[in-house]
Amino acid sequence: MGVGKLNLRKISKRAIEYKKDRNDSVPFVILKNGKDAVLNYKWLAEWKGHKVSDMAMDHAGRRTLRWMLSKDFSPRLKKVLQYALEEYC
Repeated sequence: MGVGKLNLRKISKRAIEYKKDRNDSVPFVILKNGKDAVLNYKWLAEWKGHKVSDMAMDHAGRRTLRWMLSKDFSPRLKKVLQYALEEYC
């Protein structure tokens, strides 16, 4: 894959919005520019802690983003996912 993990503490300081799940963890952080996010879902395994834009540049990552668009995620996150797929594919 070749993409290093990001420091979520630094990213969360720059975040403008977050959504809490049942366990009070932050499942995603939308960055200040509103055009990228860092995903922190436990079930993402290899993509946990990576930026959406990095996922969009990888074949397996694009497949995951398209799957997420078809599921029940927040509308704001879906906008970021759609933007990444259009911009980086």
